[in-house]
Amino acid sequence: MTGIVVEGVGSVPIGRSRVRVPDLEARAPRLLRLVGRNGIGKSTVVELLAGASRPPRGRVLVAGRAASDPLARAARTVTRTEPALLPALSLERHARLFGRAAGVGADRAIAALADAGLEGCLAMRTDALSTGQRRSAWVALTTLREAGVMLLDEPFLGLDGDAAARLAATVERWASTRLVVLVDHGDRELAADTTVVRMEPA
Repeated sequence: MTGIVVEGVGSVPIGRSRVRVPDLEARAPRLLRLVGRNGIGKSTVVELLAGASRPPRGRVLVAGRAASDPLARAARTVTRTEPALLPALSLERHARLFGRAAGVGADRAIAALADAGLEGCLAMRTDALSTGQRRSAWVALTTLREAGVMLLDEPFLGLDGDAAARLAATVERWASTRLVVLVDHGDRELAADTTVVRMEPA
């Protein structure tokens, strides 16, 4: 099964507060949008599905395996909110590093950056890029590997109108064949088979 299941997790502690994790079940192809105010727990759901956090109860599955199972890693890509790029390295060097980690050639990684509108920035250090350019690069580099489940946590944050439109078209393309779990504060319309999950306080 190319999809996810979150069942019976309930509320989990985050710092001094708690967030409520809703039951979810979705299969590809689909866009699953997690919406709700800041601090409601959307990123917590992403981290559970990424296998970085283990649920205190219930189950969290990715492609039929526990999300924390190392074998589930091949079934998903994870794009977290904060870009983790090395400031002193060029964007082209990042493409080679991320491409190797994803098991794809450098040409494929450089093409993904070009598709994101960054073909003229390859020689630049990432600390010289704008906020939106770093975000676009981060999304392109963390989604190089073909995976049935894609986790995207605030990928539109800081993008200008052109970059957001380009990414929206890319997300729509991904969601036509895969399951895309998207955290996005915007009300943008995306032409994909969409399920909206509105998260509520614990």
